[in-house]
Amino acid sequence: MYAFDAHVNDARVITVPRRSDFSIDVAGVAAAVEAHHPKLLFLTSPNNPDGSMLSAEDLAALLRLPVLVVLDEAYIEFSDQPSSMRLVQRHANLIVLRTFSKRAGLAGLRVGYGAFPLALVEYLWRAKQPYNVSVAAEVAACAALSNQPYLQTVRDALVRERGASWRS
Repeated sequence: MYAFDAHVNDARVITVPRRSDFSIDVAGVAAAVEAHHPKLLFLTSPNNPDGSMLSAEDLAALLRLPVLVVLDEAYIEFSDQPSSMRLVQRHANLIVLRTFSKRAGLAGLRVGYGAFPLALVEYLWRAKQPYNVSVAAEVAACAALSNQPYLQTVRDALVRERGASWRS
């Protein structure tokens, strides 16, 4: 998805493959940042499809690089690890993105949210499209947020199904 959006906007994509165990090649990313000077680094944690998590040590190392780190936590509720969203307050180069697609079962409505350094918010508002979230998506997201038992039920059902599919 991020590579698609980059290409649509005529941005160059530099890919650093994950290691064979799906972990991030931090040294490879650092080398790519030094060689190519990208503006953004996109990471997923938990990673899809294997569910591997970015370790706190690896994230700390990546946050020391001279690049804006965008951490996609679309599957964080299905992990036993805490979100890194709290780190945004301490790191001016960290953005954490979340979605209602997975946890709330609202994939078709394309609604999500993020935590951004305050210094970036002004620029994000300039680039934000008007009416980029539909009324239906906004109502569904607000309803989901106001119903934590529902969110937990959806999460638990998805985890059960994931376990059942792995056993079969």
